[in-house]
Formats: sequence, structure tokens, C-alpha cells
Amino acid sequence: QLLVYPLFKRELGIEGFGVALSLMALLSLTAGSLGNALGFARLFKKEGVCPSNADYTLVLLTGSLLIGALGVWALRRTGGVDGIDALFFALLLGATAARCYSDVEFKQTGDALRYFSFYALLSLGYAAGLWLSLRTGRWMVALLVGELLAILFAYTKSGIYHDLGRPTKALWPLLRQTGVLLLSALLEGLPFYADRLILLASVGAEAVTVFYTASLFGKVAALLATPVSALLVGLLLRTRAPLSRKSWACFLLVALAVGGVATLGCLLASHLFLPLLYGEVFAAARPILLPAILAQVLFFVSGVLMVVLLRYYGEKRQLFLNALFLVLFFTLALFLTRQGGLRGFVHAALLANALRLFSLAVCGFLPQRP
Repeated sequence: QLLVYPLFKRELGIEGFGVALSLMALLSLTAGSLGNALGFARLFKKEGVCPSNADYTLVLLTGSLLIGALGVWALRRTGGVDGIDALFFALLLGATAARCYSDVEFKQTGDALRYFSFYALLSLGYAAGLWLSLRTGRWMVALLVGELLAILFAYTKSGIYHDLGRPTKALWPLLRQTGVLLLSALLEGLPFYADRLILLASVGAEAVTVFYTASLFGKVAALLATPVSALLVGLLLRTRAPLSRKSWACFLLVALAVGGVATLGCLLASHLFLPLLYGEVFAAARPILLPAILAQVLFFVSGVLMVVLLRYYGEKRQLFLNALFLVLFFTLALFLTRQGGLRGFVHAALLANALRLFSLAVCGFLPQRP
């Protein structure tokens, strides 16, 4: 976020960077959702169902091939890219899906050191890949190097890709569970990346870059939902007790306190670093800094609380809540963006995320199903 993307913006220009951000949104939304859904299916196994490594790997490969083919088709339909870019995008889709799944054993065992090493290598791979991307003129190369390096680490330091054997009868229950979790992840991810899709279609590529700049440190905070959720998963898997109202109230208070501190920290960091990283865009981004950052922080807080609800209430209630939020978000975003352009979209994102957090807070106090 702080090293690779500014260099992309310098090489591609403001509008070209906006288009690249939109492609990266599709990448995270499709491949990232697939990998995370399969990981959660492995973490929260259905009682009496024990899929093998072969079952998980087969689902991952099949899903990666499908989204890779769809990615190539979509890029070729839109035009403006050559066959090599389309090939890199397909490879990047498959690699991202595998990387998002590959950290699952580190979450399951609570191995914080290897979990950290996994993502440190991912970041180092992105930075090292910059040299190749600048030499080749293809920005996707930088991301591909990072994804492959992280997958290689997971292959050598975990057992999820070893002792594959043959698929078992648990493959079909795994497919059903992964399908529900994938749909839920898509519904949750769409609002997070909607700025790049809605603004590109309704306002233009430059608006994508301006909003990304304003919300940059808020998005960095939102990305913390992944490691925080991983720590929570490790803790929640160790307890069999139901979620009490007192415990849920404590979760809420801590999450809100962290969100408040994160908002202040993001505002300070934005004023310090954005003029250096995105100097020519900062003037346009400055008026929307606070609402853009706050919307992302609320998304982060809600994402962490959603993992708690997934543990105690199951994927069906998570699916319902994400579907409800998606409808609310797009209704507000499309209407307010039409009325107020970029500012309208920012206010829609803030309002929708605030309502999402409120609905999750209420849901946590409802009775749990056996």
C-alpha cells in the first residue's frame, strides 16, 4: 500500500492507476473471496465431516481455473489489454486464491511467527517484483512474485498441500459449505471494493484515485481485520462455551475503542504521509479525508465482529447479514453518487458501514441456535 502502489501511480498516471485499482479490486473480490472461503471451511468444519487435503486442493484448483477463465474473458471483452496481460491476470487470480487459502494452518494452530513470516514474505515479494514490473512494463508481475513466494513458504512450512491422496466422500459437503461461505464473502467484499467499480463507471478513473488516496490509511486499518480475525479464530476454536451477552458487550466495547484510536491514527498519518506519496492528488482528497477514513475503520470493526458471529451463529446468518448490507450499501451508493458525485459516494459508504455495525451489534445479543 505504501511502497508498491505509489510507484504504480507514478508509472501509470492518475487515470491509468485508477483502472489498475479497479482490476485489483476484481482480483481481491473474486480470488481473495475464494481462498478465504475455503480457509474458513477448513477452520470451521461441519460436525462429522472430515475432508482430506485432496478435497481442499481439488476445490481450490477447480475454483482457480474457473475464475482464471472468467478473468481472461472479462479482460478480452473490455479491450485495451493484450494477450500477455490477460495471461498474467489469469495467473494472478489463481495465485491470489491459493495464497489467501495457504495461511489456514497458521491460523488453526495459532502459530503467530509463521503467520507473520508468511505475510512478510508476501510484502517482500511485492517489493522485489517491482524491479521486474518496471523492466517489463507490466504491473501485475510485481504482485505475482509476492503471491508465489508466500505460497512456496506455506508449502514448505505447513502440511495442507502434502499427503494429498484421492478425494473422499467429504468433497460434496465441503463444496456446499465453501459455496455458502464464498457467496457470503462476495457479498461482504463488494461494498469494500465498490468505490473502484461504482466510481469508475459513474464518475471516472480519476475519482477512483482520489477516493483511494483519501481512504488509504483507513484501508490499511481495514486490512488489519485479517490478522486480528486470525488471532480471534485461534482463541474461539479453543472454547466450547456459548457467547454470553456480557462477552459480546465486551467485544463491542473493545472494538469501538480500537476503532476510535485507529481513526485518529489514520487522520494523523494521512496528513503526514499523503502529501509525500500522492502530492498531486492530496488537495482533491483532503476535503473527504475524515468520512472516507471513518467508513473504512467501521468496515474493519464490523469485519472482526463478523468472525465472532460466524463462530457462534454459523455461515447462514453471516450470509443473511452480508446480503442485507450489500443491498443497503448499493442502494445508498448509487443514489447518493448520482446526486453528489464523489462526495455523495463517500457519505453513502459512511452511512452504510455505520448501519452495518449497528445491525451486527444487535445480532450478537439475539439467541444462538443450537
